[in-house]
Amino acid sequence: MGQGTYTSMPMLLAEELEVGLDQVQLEHAPPNDKLYANPLFGDQETGGSSSVRSFYEPLRRAGATARTMLVAAAAQTWDVDPTSCRAKRGVVTHTPSGRTLTYGALADKAGKLPVPEKVALKDPKDFTLIGTPAKRLDAPDKVNGKAEYGIDVRLPGMKIATVARARAGRQGCGTGRSQGHGHPRRATDRQPGRCGRRGGRPHVGGQAGARRPGHPVG
Repeated sequence: MGQGTYTSMPMLLAEELEVGLDQVQLEHAPPNDKLYANPLFGDQETGGSSSVRSFYEPLRRAGATARTMLVAAAAQTWDVDPTSCRAKRGVVTHTPSGRTLTYGALADKAGKLPVPEKVALKDPKDFTLIGTPAKRLDAPDKVNGKAEYGIDVRLPGMKIATVARARAGRQGCGTGRSQGHGHPRRATDRQPGRCGRRGGRPHVGGQAGARRPGHPVG
């Protein structure tokens, strides 16, 4: 299940962008080291609880930059000072007049503005998302089976491999020869539920986390 980076990363962005976590749609980044490399490792990976440490400021800064541009677009539309506008939950409001524009309505115009080099980040005392409890955005798909893992990938001509493990020595839990058969049984022939069963699933080889037979080697 991991440590929740599919939720903590959106929280960093949403905090400065001024949207709710319920307004964020999560997508897994495609492979691209140039765009998505972890600064600590230099390539697109995570580990060692490095994600928040690596992206705490970059993602906050990205959200703050987008918010600044959206507010600027609204201010131009209304011909008012940007400081008289505020953003909250994906809407820019002109405080004196009460006029509002959604981020969606402002996106095209904001996208044509120069990207500011420096933007102000929130004071931690003003955080509304960071540091608060949140339901994990990835949990539903991981529970209902929709989440796709590396082991789920199938490519044209892909070969499937299985680790050949030594026969177990425990009574009643071995390969064909230890049970009186004429030849060792292949791992792919093992009957579910015979032995080493943990958590309701066959467990081959006596090691927690062992790859199930018939699955691709990454």
